[in-house]
Amino acid sequence: MPERWETPKDLPSRIRAGLHYSVLAALDDGDCWVEYEDLLDRANTLLVMDTLDSRDVIEGHLEALIAEGRLVCQPFERLVVADPEIHRMETELAGSCERHTNRVRTSLLTWISYSMPRAAKLNPEQRDAVKSALSFSISLMTGGAG
Repeated sequence: MPERWETPKDLPSRIRAGLHYSVLAALDDGDCWVEYEDLLDRANTLLVMDTLDSRDVIEGHLEALIAEGRLVCQPFERLVVADPEIHRMETELAGSCERHTNRVRTSLLTWISYSMPRAAKLNPEQRDAVKSALSFSISLMTGGAG
């Protein structure tokens, strides 16, 4: 009978693959980011290492993957982890949205400033108020009419 070869449960490449798989499984579930603690729980359940310190061992490998840039960790409401490609795409999308918003804001301000009759041109304080209204979802303006 041939000798049976088994992968050791504490093999570093197995643990790292389990962590990365857990991140990708969360992505398949619709989550771009996984809470740090939840990721440790998912990987621990998946890997079934049968040791009391399995979660600590997995966390050590998670920290190494983050340090190597194979996973990305960010402090949002809680510490969250993602695949670097997801982080790159989100960063590019946010930058694109911000550039588009700035162009729209500038165009609107220009349109408002130049489309009004000459006598109704905005003074600097009014221009600042318009910029503020275009920059934030909620603005509070005070002052007299006119």
